[in-house]
Amino acid sequence: MTSSLPKALALAGVALAAALIAPRLVRLPFTATSARIRPAHTSPAVVATHGPRPTAMAVSGQPVRFAASATPVRTVGAGAWMTLATYAVVPGATDIGVTGGGFAPGESVDLHLEGAGARVTASLRADASGRVAGTAHLWLAPDTTLVRLQAVGRQSGSSATATIHVVPFTAVISLVPYVARPGQSVEVQGQGFDPDEVVYLMVGPAAIGRSRADGDGRFDLRTAYTVPYAAGPGFLSLAVVGGPDQPAAAQRLYVVPLRPWATASSYVVHRGDRVRFELHGFAAGEYVDVYAGRAHLGRSATPTDLDGHVATVGPFVVPAGDRFPTYTFIGARSGARLRVTLTELSR
Repeated sequence: MTSSLPKALALAGVALAAALIAPRLVRLPFTATSARIRPAHTSPAVVATHGPRPTAMAVSGQPVRFAASATPVRTVGAGAWMTLATYAVVPGATDIGVTGGGFAPGESVDLHLEGAGARVTASLRADASGRVAGTAHLWLAPDTTLVRLQAVGRQSGSSATATIHVVPFTAVISLVPYVARPGQSVEVQGQGFDPDEVVYLMVGPAAIGRSRADGDGRFDLRTAYTVPYAAGPGFLSLAVVGGPDQPAAAQRLYVVPLRPWATASSYVVHRGDRVRFELHGFAAGEYVDVYAGRAHLGRSATPTDLDGHVATVGPFVVPAGDRFPTYTFIGARSGARLRVTLTELSR
């Protein structure tokens, strides 16, 4: 009993000493930066990796160092997108604005058209943020109804698709002018025809001219039709016919009636006076013959303008012996007639 008491006291002392010394011997201050763990699966991308940050740990007063990787992962090319300035076009040559994003920085982006008779030309390159902007030059065949435009990054393989609806042609024509007098030429303009197709200008059942539409389905006939000098007043139909499957595009031209009139330098004259006339309302581009009774006095020095106007005709000497000298003006092409009577005073 007496021998065991000293042993117990010794063990208690050892335990007390260990309890007092242990905090001094073992220190575990642990600090670590937050780390982003690289996922096991990532889409094709550019991965940006920075150097590991050192994290310290002290055990029993001795510092121990290890590396904890802090690796931010950035993926590009996944989820590429594209928008167009318009999603409805007509056949032929068309330019469309293209914008997009989600591609690899600085990579070239190729454009492809899915659809028969469709071509595209473009040069797009992504900027530092993977965005693109530019213009796509399309050519679409007349029978195309729907195409898909696809943008594909050369390095990343990322792609985006947009659907474009092709609106059928609607052929229309316009006239310049819509009101004309006999002898006046009319310009015919058209659009909405098939690219490069031959079009025919029709007046009634007769084809009077032909042209060819350009790559955009447009044409312009400068002197397409000249109103005949014998045409009566009223409406006249002009039509343009393209391919066999297209309806004719038509417009109505109004032919004005010829109602000539004139002004004289004097309406009261004496024998031997000289008189001049200014003529209006004849057909366009015609000369005017002048008669006194049945005698032909001459012809206008210049033809009428587009309004049927001649500034000066004459001078003519007033004959003797006719109290009311009468002058007759006849359009050389239209046959339009005008009579002007003067009053002659005796001296």
